[in-house]
Amino acid sequence: MPDENTPEKFHTFDQEPPTGPEDQTDTTEHADINHRLEADFEDESPLTKPEITEQQSSAIEPTPAVVSPVQSAVQPVAAAELPPAGPGMMVLQWLTYAFWGWTVLSLSGLILLVVNQLMTKMDGSGESGGYWFGGGIAYLLAAVLVLFVIALICDVFYSRAEKKHSRGSGTNVIMIIHAVIFALFGIGALIMSVFGIVSLLIGDSTDTSSVLSTVISGAIIAVLYGMTLLRTLQPRWIKAVAPMYWLGMTIAIVIAVTLGVVGPAANARLQRQDSVVEQGLPGVADAINDYVSKNAALPTTLGAVTVPSYDEETKQLLRENLVKYTPGESIATSDVSDMFTINKNDDQFGRGGTVATAFVYKLCVTYKTNDDYDSYRSKPYIQEGQKYPTSLETYGHEAGDVCYELQTEDTY
Repeated sequence: MPDENTPEKFHTFDQEPPTGPEDQTDTTEHADINHRLEADFEDESPLTKPEITEQQSSAIEPTPAVVSPVQSAVQPVAAAELPPAGPGMMVLQWLTYAFWGWTVLSLSGLILLVVNQLMTKMDGSGESGGYWFGGGIAYLLAAVLVLFVIALICDVFYSRAEKKHSRGSGTNVIMIIHAVIFALFGIGALIMSVFGIVSLLIGDSTDTSSVLSTVISGAIIAVLYGMTLLRTLQPRWIKAVAPMYWLGMTIAIVIAVTLGVVGPAANARLQRQDSVVEQGLPGVADAINDYVSKNAALPTTLGAVTVPSYDEETKQLLRENLVKYTPGESIATSDVSDMFTINKNDDQFGRGGTVATAFVYKLCVTYKTNDDYDSYRSKPYIQEGQKYPTSLETYGHEAGDVCYELQTEDTY
C-alpha cells in the first residue's frame, strides 16, 4: 500500500509556486486579456463617462434660492389702482362734512355764551342775555352733544372707506365746497378776534370785559374751524389726521359742555324761578285790585283773590307760595276839588264832594339773580294824587328779598 505522506502525493494547491521566471507565453496571454477588458470598458456606452459641455455645466451649477418676503395683510396700493368712490361713498362723505360743520357751529355759540358769562359775570337775565340763556343754552347743549355723536359715527365709517377708494371728481367737489365754507367761517372768527384786539389797543370801548370775551371766543372758534378744514382736506403730509381731529373735538366739547352746565345753565335754572315771579307778580296786583273793586276791602290772604284761568304764571306763583302778602291801611286819594264842569255856563258835575279811598298793601318776593335791564318800564308809574303805584314792574331788580309797596285803585 503506498504511503500517503510521501511528497509525491501532496495536492497541487499545497505546492508552493515556483520562484523562477514566469513563462513568457502565460504573461503575454494575461496582458492580452487585460488589454481587451480595458477596451471593452471604454467602448461600453452605459459605463462611459459623458463629457460635460459648457452649457450643461452652467445648467447644473447650484443657484441661490430667491427668498421673497412674506406679504403683509394690507399692502399699499397706488391711488390709480384703487376703485373709484360710488354714490354711497359720496353721500357718507357729504354727511360727515355737514355734521362736523353743524357741530362746530353749535359749539361756537356755546363758546360765545360760556366765555361771555365768565368774563362779564353775566347772571343770565335782563338785557345781557337772560332770555337767550333761558332756552338757548339748553338747545345749544343738546345740539352739541347730538351732532357730535352723529358726526363722529359718520366719520369713523368714512375714514375707513376713504382709504379703500380713490379721489374722483365727485369726491373732490364735495371736499372743495365744504373746505371753502369752513375756511370762510374760520376767517370770520379770526376777524372778530382781531377786531377786539384793535378795540382794546385804541381804547374804542369802555367795556373791556365784553371786548376781551370777543377776542377769546373768536380765537377759539377760528382754531376749531382750522382743525375742521384740515380734516376736510386730509393732507398726505400729515399722518392720522382723523384720529387727531376726533381727540381735539372731544376735548373741546367736554370742556365747553362742562362750563356751560356749571355756568350759564346753572344761571338759567335760577332765572326760571325768577321768571315765574317776574311774570306772575303783576297778575297778583291785578287780582287784588279786582277784589277791592268788588268788596271795598283788602283780602285777608291771597287765597281769597280770583285769578283768570289763562294766567298760569300767577297761579303758579300763588300755588308755590313764592310771594308774601301784607295788607295795609286805607288812605284818602281825592276830595271835592275833583269836581269838574263841562263849560263855564253849565252846572258843576262831580262826585258830590265824596272822598275816594284806596288801600295800601305790600308784596315781597325773593329773586335768585340780578336783572340789569334799565329803562322807563323799570320805574314805577305814579299818577297825580297817588302815594304809591297801582301796578308794578319787575324790571331792574336785585338778587335777594325785594318788596313792592302798592295801592289799589280808587273806590268811592
